[in-house]
Amino acid sequence: MAPWFGKRLITAYALGLFAIIPGILRFVGMPEHMCNGWWMNVFIFYPVINKLKPGGMLVGEALVILCFALQYALLLAALRARLKPRG
Repeated sequence: MAPWFGKRLITAYALGLFAIIPGILRFVGMPEHMCNGWWMNVFIFYPVINKLKPGGMLVGEALVILCFALQYALLLAALRARLKPRG
């Protein structure tokens, strides 16, 4: 299962890097219309969530923590299945 987990983690980190690119470009002075374009939106449901709860993004922070916990739980389950004594 190691190759599968490796690909999953690399994909997750690549998407995370892609997600911070608009903020970095905004910081270095890129025009706002370039940073807010649809092509920069890795978070597909962000506009919907923002309309439901404008302002703070506590929902987004909770979802990120949930994703981290899910990755960790899957890794622990795989380790437990692999290290379980065979009877």
